[in-house]
Amino acid sequence: MEVGVWLIGVVLRVLNALWAAACWVREYVYPAPRVPRLPPPRNPLLLRSATDLAHSIRRGQLTCEQVVGAFIERIKEVNPYLNAVVEERFEEAKREATTLDQRLYEARWGGGELELLKNKPLYGLPFTVKESCSLAGQ
Repeated sequence: MEVGVWLIGVVLRVLNALWAAACWVREYVYPAPRVPRLPPPRNPLLLRSATDLAHSIRRGQLTCEQVVGAFIERIKEVNPYLNAVVEERFEEAKREATTLDQRLYEARWGGGELELLKNKPLYGLPFTVKESCSLAGQ
């Protein structure tokens, strides 16, 4: 029994060495194509968390338009590498961001800011969904 286990161990080690050598030769003869790296984000807004951006929008330090614009720029920058965004609705997103900024401005001056933001913790932040999900107007 012990000889059988030892023999299986030796065979597995030999097969492992042969496989490693074959993989090394294949990589040397047919190197894998270099995958281009994504450019790093240039806008510091892209490095902030969603909750931090939402708090900045609530405090009036940022506008929804600024945040949406930063993310649109980033999508345009990396989408040629990733091909992640199928349907671009950037102009509609900018219009919606302007509308949200206007509503927030009116709510601040009308005293209804708490009511507006009560059930919307990520008010004004852009997000994407899969194309298989149903959307309004689609």
